[in-house]
Amino acid sequence: MADNEHNDQIIKWLNGELREEQLIQEIGAENFLKYKQIIQEVDQWTPDNEAVVFDPAVVTKKGRVMTMTRWLSLSVAASVVLVALFSIWLLRPDQTVHFTNAGEIQKITLPDGSSSVTLAANSSISWAEDDWSSSGRRLQLKGKGFFRVEKGSPFSVGFQNGEVTVLGTSFEVSEFDESFQVICFEGLVSASDKQQTSRKVAGGEGYLYHHYQWEEKVNITDSIPSWLQEETKFTNVPLTLVLKTLENEYDLTIIKNAVNLERRFTGSIPNKDLDLALKIVFDPLGINYEVKANKLYLSE
Repeated sequence: MADNEHNDQIIKWLNGELREEQLIQEIGAENFLKYKQIIQEVDQWTPDNEAVVFDPAVVTKKGRVMTMTRWLSLSVAASVVLVALFSIWLLRPDQTVHFTNAGEIQKITLPDGSSSVTLAANSSISWAEDDWSSSGRRLQLKGKGFFRVEKGSPFSVGFQNGEVTVLGTSFEVSEFDESFQVICFEGLVSASDKQQTSRKVAGGEGYLYHHYQWEEKVNITDSIPSWLQEETKFTNVPLTLVLKTLENEYDLTIIKNAVNLERRFTGSIPNKDLDLALKIVFDPLGINYEVKANKLYLSE
């Protein structure tokens, strides 16, 4: 399909005129995930009032790694939303992006050659060349990732509502809506929110930042994230985090209706058995559920 035809389909989807599964059929699941990630950036974007013109770009793709240079002319037209999406995604020069599809896990060796990140389902990391130097190492995360960082220059993971900084350790970051969770398996990390309040998280500890405040410390006994072993373990987390995990692992769209998303859940759910996962989560909470195609309908 030609680029302009892709654009027409995406605009229809943004306007609610095309179902998600139809767009996936038109542009492919991999491209669809990319656009979903772009839209998350748009929520945080404020355009300036000056016209900005980018040079035409050459986009190189190898596997799921994309290196991009600045491109695209911003214009005021019917497709301005789509133009904004592309301009944000491709704004930084020499940017590298890794991402996973629903139900997929991917391990990536980072530019220092010794550190790594394992991305959970439907997640991404990105960085530019100048983010990696002898003075510091930095990347951006969307979704959930498990990091093993070798000692060296300061290492930081930025995400929508906060940042984690370390020298050398292993830890997990999971961001969802306006909240995030940080679990440290070894060493020590510093986790801070956008208001610059922070917590020191030592090995065997986890903290949840939710509704703009830090909750009580949770003790962790695992040495690696549970989702690396085909299950996901939760300890007193809001239901919204569990639903996000179900969406990412099983490629679901969840229709939440009037369900109270602040109810708490503790337990483990499988990442490869949807029927069992739904029973474990919703039966104890008394929440009714029904799956139709790729949609999960909830009611109380």
